[in-house]
Amino acid sequence: MKHTNLKRFIFFVFGIIIFLPLIVDEIHHPQWMVLDGAYNIPAPPVFNRENWMNGIYQKDFENNKETKFSLRPLFVRLRNQLYLNLWGEVNVNDQLMGKNRLLFSIVGMRRYLGMDCLGRDEVKKRVLNIKTMRDKLEQKHIKFVLVIDPSRQYFYRDYFPEPYASTPVKMNDYALFKEQLNENNIDFLDLTVFFDKIRNSAKYPLYSNTGFHWTTYGAELATDTFIKYIEERTHTKLPGREWQGVDVTDTPRKPDDDIGLAMNLLWNIKEPMLAYPNIKIINNGEKKPNVLVMGDSYFNNMFDRGIFGNIFSDSSTFWYYNMTVRSKFHEDRKTQSYNLDTELKKRDIVIFMINNTNFNGFPFDFDKRILELP
Repeated sequence: MKHTNLKRFIFFVFGIIIFLPLIVDEIHHPQWMVLDGAYNIPAPPVFNRENWMNGIYQKDFENNKETKFSLRPLFVRLRNQLYLNLWGEVNVNDQLMGKNRLLFSIVGMRRYLGMDCLGRDEVKKRVLNIKTMRDKLEQKHIKFVLVIDPSRQYFYRDYFPEPYASTPVKMNDYALFKEQLNENNIDFLDLTVFFDKIRNSAKYPLYSNTGFHWTTYGAELATDTFIKYIEERTHTKLPGREWQGVDVTDTPRKPDDDIGLAMNLLWNIKEPMLAYPNIKIINNGEKKPNVLVMGDSYFNNMFDRGIFGNIFSDSSTFWYYNMTVRSKFHEDRKTQSYNLDTELKKRDIVIFMINNTNFNGFPFDFDKRILELP
């Protein structure tokens, strides 16, 4: 009798395990633990004779049902957590976990190590184009400023995972661009050097454990240096910035955990104490120059923290990869919808800002577009 009851109990438990997800899904419970990051939700299947006969309807039905399954986010997070804890695997595109549980871009590590280098001849050609573009801008009485941002790979280069940790560093795009910029007398601000200089003296982390870009704290330090450089290059006094303390927390705020969120774990990777500065803008009537910034995602933090309007004219625009235009006054738009000649006539300064592992496509044909103008 006891064995019969035990068998019934085991059968009952397995029945619950098997059928509970189906029951939960049928009562249309909203998804638990909604997933972060970008992913596609398949369109509902279209039923007709053709789709049924060739199996398209069945496949689309299965994909749609699986994606909208109520417990799917829970199971995805559980799987990702197990893979991370057992094998150190990160279920995010282009990411590996290195020493001290730090995350690294595979593309970024390869470019730092010089494994995907453009070569001196190609870099020389691109820099000569930039020089010609700079001269043309100055003929139009527009100042040109070039800023090289740091990268996670350079900053945490001693924490790479294998096989990259034991791979020797060869000539890379960053070194070649600096070489050619200096040879062609093109001034630039290298925030990589600035971050290396303050890496041991900075009071709070300049990079978080699970963020792709510099922390908000690091970005604000970089912004101060960036503004001083603009003032020196353009002989212009800009509005001031006064630090009025920082909020300190081990709970990262957007975007300091952008990769961490995309990992979709049950328990987030622990962060050190992160700082979020409170900045007061001091404006004593200084002119705010109208700028066009062309660059990569490192500028997004400055944009989101209000550098347009606080330091630069609020009519300034950010040309993200020369593909999308960000502005305070409208949603992102494609650059093709803008007349570049008209846009340049509004500007006092054109700024190129690029992180040091992103030279591969730089300057994203923006220089060629300017050189094609009358």
